[in-house]
Amino acid sequence: MTGLAGQAAQPDDPGSGWFPFGRPAPDADLVLLCLPFAGGGAAQYRHWIGAFGPQVAVTPLQLPGRENRFGEPPYHRMDDLVTALLGAVAPLAPRRLALFGYSMGAIIAYRLALALRVTAAEPRLLMVAAHRAPGVKRRAAKLHDLPSEAFWAALERMGGTPAMVLHSPEMRQLFEPVLRADFALVETCAAPTPPQPILDLPIAAFGGRSDPIVVEPDLAAWQACTTGPFALSLLPGGHFVLAGEDLRRAVDHALRRLSADK
Repeated sequence: MTGLAGQAAQPDDPGSGWFPFGRPAPDADLVLLCLPFAGGGAAQYRHWIGAFGPQVAVTPLQLPGRENRFGEPPYHRMDDLVTALLGAVAPLAPRRLALFGYSMGAIIAYRLALALRVTAAEPRLLMVAAHRAPGVKRRAAKLHDLPSEAFWAALERMGGTPAMVLHSPEMRQLFEPVLRADFALVETCAAPTPPQPILDLPIAAFGGRSDPIVVEPDLAAWQACTTGPFALSLLPGGHFVLAGEDLRRAVDHALRRLSADK
C-alpha cells in the first residue's frame, strides 16, 4: 500500500481518475501501462516515470478505492474492472502499448491484453511479475471472505503490509474494504476460454527466487498463454521485489528487446 499519488490529471478530463500522473505524451514511441498489487496504487510506479528513456511513456493506472480515487468504491469482479479499464485505455490502442502488472496487477494486465486484442489492438508486450499463470492451481487458501482477524493474520504472514496498518484498528478499518475487494478480484476470477494459448505477443515473467507464494513453475506456466516469445527472469528476493533495481533493470531489458525487434 502507498500514500496519496502526486500530480493528478485535469479534473475536466472524463478519464482523468485512471491517469493520476496525466496521459502519456503524444510523441512517446511506446506507452507502458502499469497495474498494481493488491491494496497498492499508481504511486508505486512513480519512480519508473522517465526511468526507461524519453521514448517510453510510463503510465501508471489508478484503480478506484485508493490514493486520488480513495472515495470511490473498489471493483470486486474482474470482468467489471476490465470493462472499465478498457474504456479508459482503448483510445490509446492505435499507439504501441505494453502492459506491466505486479501480483494482482499481473492478472489484470493479462485480462486487459485479452480485451484489447478483441476490441482494439493487441499490446506489443505483456510483462507479469509475482503471480502464477492463469489456470495454475492456488496453493494458499482464499483470503477475501475470511473473518477480519484471520484476514489480517494472513496478510501479516504474507509480508509487505506496513506495520502501521497491521497493528492499528483504525487503519485496518480504513483499508480492509479495498484489500478484500482486490483479493476477491483475483480469487473469484475464472480462467478465460478458449484454453491458452490465446495471445500472440511476447510475454516476460518476473519473480523472486525466494518467493514462497509464487514459485518458478507458476511463472513458467505463463508461456502457455501466448504463441509469441516467452522469457522468465528470477530475481533476488521474495514476493515483494517491485521497488528494487533488479526488477527495473529486467523490465528495461525486456523493453529494449522489444524495441530491437520492431
